[in-house]
Amino acid sequence: MKKLPKAVIGVYEILQKWPEHDVYDIAQKLILPTPELVAMWQSYERRSDLCDDLWVWIILRQAKSSSNLPLYQKLNATDRQILSKRIENLAQEFSRVLEVNELDVQLVHVDGNNFNGFYFYEDFSDSNQGRIDDAGDHKLAVSWLVQSVAKRAQKIIEDQPVLAKGGKNAEAVRFIRTFFNLHESLYRAQLLANVAAATNALYATSYLESDIYNLLNR
Repeated sequence: MKKLPKAVIGVYEILQKWPEHDVYDIAQKLILPTPELVAMWQSYERRSDLCDDLWVWIILRQAKSSSNLPLYQKLNATDRQILSKRIENLAQEFSRVLEVNELDVQLVHVDGNNFNGFYFYEDFSDSNQGRIDDAGDHKLAVSWLVQSVAKRAQKIIEDQPVLAKGGKNAEAVRFIRTFFNLHESLYRAQLLANVAAATNALYATSYLESDIYNLLNR
């Protein structure tokens, strides 16, 4: 590992003593003295203005988040529409049942000695409800909260692009597109060779820079 940046080697040595760390597995694949990975880490080092080894941890966490996508991002466009509609219907039904049967409750945050945290307002005694009312603490209807969570989920599902169709390298392509977007925002550069090096190390692929470019633009 002599050609790897000193900060990268330092992080690797830390992780060797910390196998339960959440980026340990990613680091075992990305911190290797192969020509492609050495060039990748040297490229990030040249572009980083962060002190110490913080930039190394950032890259490892970006790689982890890009390779560990939420399940909904693995769905095709049709299945996403089905999921979005199901979330909408379930939220509406649950909220309606609560309201019609007068079972809706309100969440309230209490900051006191005996009670500290989120509680259902209706579960307090009349005297404690009076204190909450006098304090002007905001209350949030659960039926409204459920609807809001559903709308947020639908927006996320609709806004996130379908990263890849199903196929042999679908996971790798999803990683490419997510990793590219994350580190492009950090370095303001495409760094396609870096994306290729990381993808090949994690997914045992053999992509070239031109392959990455084509996958990002198809």
